[in-house]
Amino acid sequence: MRCAAKAAEKTDARVNAAALDDAQPLAAEDASYAATATLLQHRLLQMHVVSHCMLMMMVPKSS
Repeated sequence: MRCAAKAAEKTDARVNAAALDDAQPLAAEDASYAATATLLQHRLLQMHVVSHCMLMMMVPKSS
């Protein structure tokens, strides 16, 4: 019984280690995607502000 339990524990440890090894690159990808999304949101906000300013310059000023 003890040998079977130890073998099962070793197998579980190997599976957990393999899962962690597989998860690390995915976590790095997720962080990269999050950084890219933040940059894109910032760029879109900048574009929105610039387009708003350009539109405001085109509107005739009332006296």
